[in-house]
Amino acid sequence: MHQGTVRAKEIRIGDAVIRDQQVWVIPLPDSSNDRGPRAPRAGFLGLELFERFAVQLDRNAKTVTLTPLEKFERKAQGVRLPIYFTEDAPLTRGSFNGVSGDFELDSGDAGPAIIEGYWAHEHDLESLLARGLPWAGSGVGGDYGEKLSRGDITLGPIKFPHEVVSYAGLVQRGSESTKLQAGVVGESLLYQFDMVYDYARGQVWIDPKTNVPHRAFNRAGLRLKKEKPNAFTVAFVAPKSPAETAGIKNGDQILSINEKPASQLSYSDAVVIFSQSKGTKITLLVSLKAGGSMRRVGLQLKEMLP
Repeated sequence: MHQGTVRAKEIRIGDAVIRDQQVWVIPLPDSSNDRGPRAPRAGFLGLELFERFAVQLDRNAKTVTLTPLEKFERKAQGVRLPIYFTEDAPLTRGSFNGVSGDFELDSGDAGPAIIEGYWAHEHDLESLLARGLPWAGSGVGGDYGEKLSRGDITLGPIKFPHEVVSYAGLVQRGSESTKLQAGVVGESLLYQFDMVYDYARGQVWIDPKTNVPHRAFNRAGLRLKKEKPNAFTVAFVAPKSPAETAGIKNGDQILSINEKPASQLSYSDAVVIFSQSKGTKITLLVSLKAGGSMRRVGLQLKEMLP
């Protein structure tokens, strides 16, 4: 299937309606639309929605409220972050390890905060970031290699100390090749806030939630992809990780996790399991790439990024 554009007569989100909208049709791989037993994602709504409405995310209620711009109050609860645009995503002023820069706010990014390679090079941060834990990232554009480490991030007056950050180096193609910003902050940090996006007035309001549990990074050291409904494929095994210690190899198939079949899990579900407390024991049913035999493997989770 080739990608292209079509004109949608109507897109309806609850009571909100967008009419006569041009949309991209993109042949995403199955691994990019992995939702386990849940229905596949119909699509992605981004700039076209945010340009028409003030968008409020209430994470406790798990709701999105869309308010026509002319009816939206100018002030919301929380801290106001001024935003501006160079392309189609909002940027706000922040810092990494005390160095100021512009950070993209991307509530659709579930991975660690990203520090962009060209900005890191310009500010002599490369050697620090390049010493991080090797990992395999993934996005709409495909998989890529990265290094993970920890550092201090700020967005306006909001501080995020000792957070996991991703660094892919001086990338020549794709979204990580940008020279326009310092980094990207997504759900790994923003989950702690209710948010209101008000693009029309150039502002985002972030309101800290109370009693938010800390989200740990993957403590199995195991990156999986869902390439067929009934199994995960091992895409990456981190060095010195519980997965490596257990002898798991790239290309092995994971048929179940803690006795739950892979068909009933998404990779996001697996990450929740892999992010439990240090010392937690996990059982995998593995079909080996070499030879195809099956075995049960036990992992004991440990902190990969202290």
